Amino acid sequence: MPTTADDNTTLYLTEQGARLSCRENRFAVTKGTETLCELPIESLRRVVICGNIQVTTQAMRALMQRGVDTAFLSTRGQLYGRLESPDGGSPELRRAQYRAAQDPAVRLAVSREIVRAKLHNQRVLLARRQGRSADIQRACAALAGLEERAAQCGSLDSLRGIEGSGAGHFFRGFAAALKFPMGFRKRQRRPPPDPVNATLSLGYTLLHKDLIAAIQIVGLDPAVGFFHDRRPGHPALASDLTEEFRAPIADSLALDLINHSELRESDFELLSGEGCRFKQEGLKRFLRAYAERLHSPITHPCTGERTTYLRCLGLAARSLAHVLTGQRPRYQPFLMH
Repeated sequence: MPTTADDNTTLYLTEQGARLSCRENRFAVTKGTETLCELPIESLRRVVICGNIQVTTQAMRALMQRGVDTAFLSTRGQLYGRLESPDGGSPELRRAQYRAAQDPAVRLAVSREIVRAKLHNQRVLLARRQGRSADIQRACAALAGLEERAAQCGSLDSLRGIEGSGAGHFFRGFAAALKFPMGFRKRQRRPPPDPVNATLSLGYTLLHKDLIAAIQIVGLDPAVGFFHDRRPGHPALASDLTEEFRAPIADSLALDLINHSELRESDFELLSGEGCRFKQEGLKRFLRAYAERLHSPITHPCTGERTTYLRCLGLAARSLAHVLTGQRPRYQPFLMH
């Protein structure tokens, strides 16, 4: 069966050979002569399509007309692309974004906040799970030192070196925090060689996709970032904002699912030349957990308001937009407590 978030606003399609169509103001998911589910058109906000699933022209038109964020992924979790309606964003905001992206001082200031937040959130996530682990304690100490260096860093190249060093320390601590490592030794992504890396990769892909949508809703251009270099076809700004949310959303979810045995080695398969990927039931379980994580209520660490992780993605994009238009002096990232 297709997987939906608890509020039915997000539809995850994983049933290979299924078909998404639109009829009488309802989306229908069918396979052969069987109807797997039906949803009112107005209820959907996001659709994630994994693998060999057909989408009719009528359904694509309805998705675009209603601005439903629709992403196409491989069965390994690789993002193929997204279905978009013509947007263009705010001309004034985008002009401010393009000017800022050409200003070395602005790029460095925004990037410092992004990297500092990433290191901080990685440290907080590990500290919550350290117990008596000397490896996690060492990783936390190293990340704290790098966080201080990032706040004072004077160049993008140096900042990227700090961020890369932090990733090494974090994943050594992450490995120590796993109750069931399932072959995980270090972060590897193309292709992921083990279940833990496969879980992380899919979590990062979904997070990145959701941040592209949040950025576009605010009116910014996802392709023009500050920390990540621009290259054709790469949404650099989405990659920028993904950094601070990796630990609170994707990394913590992976740890929780694996350590509580909600994902097991039997939920994955190793394919020659393709690495490790989810089996059907494991994929459904992960997608359901990811949707629940996005919609779970939290207290925003900066504003103190009750919100959700999904809304925090939009708040991050809006915070950056306020900086670019001069309404706020500096970018305020998401910092875990």
